[in-house]
Amino acid sequence: MSGRDGGTVGNGTALGDPLRPAARGDSSTGGGEAKILLILDLDEDCLASTRHMILRVAREQGLAGDRLGDFVVAAYECVVNAVEHGGGRGRLTLSRDGGDLVCAVEDTGPGIPLPVLRRKDLPPAGSLGGRGIWLMRRLADDALFTTGPCGTVVRLRMRLPAGPAVPLPRRTPEDLTRQ
Repeated sequence: MSGRDGGTVGNGTALGDPLRPAARGDSSTGGGEAKILLILDLDEDCLASTRHMILRVAREQGLAGDRLGDFVVAAYECVVNAVEHGGGRGRLTLSRDGGDLVCAVEDTGPGIPLPVLRRKDLPPAGSLGGRGIWLMRRLADDALFTTGPCGTVVRLRMRLPAGPAVPLPRRTPEDLTRQ
């Protein structure tokens, strides 16, 4: 079976429609209502501001230190992959689902080939690319890849430390220019 037929592999890779929201109670949700913290449309012109906004939201939700850095790198890899391999555009949604911070990035590209999703090892030092998915799987607490011929959705999940989150209004790229 090719990844272009639709599929999920490895550390959470699922078969089916990549743009279908996850069912309640499956491994990609915390079972409750998620609170949307940020929604951004993605293209190559917004990569730097997107990374900054991911950092800000994750910090405001209580991530710090290595966990904050790991989440930002994993989420940014996801964003870059969507723009680079998913048709030049995508959408990022950051949400809080119970005690988890969730980053969902979707695109309408041709899908991720199954052999790419099945790779477990870091690509050789001389190879071009191939490290983004590897990094996402190692840096996030959970990484779910749903892919098919109509696009890909990647959901990264990071457990938050106990304690109240800082209230966060919905932000847009324009908010960054006003600071």
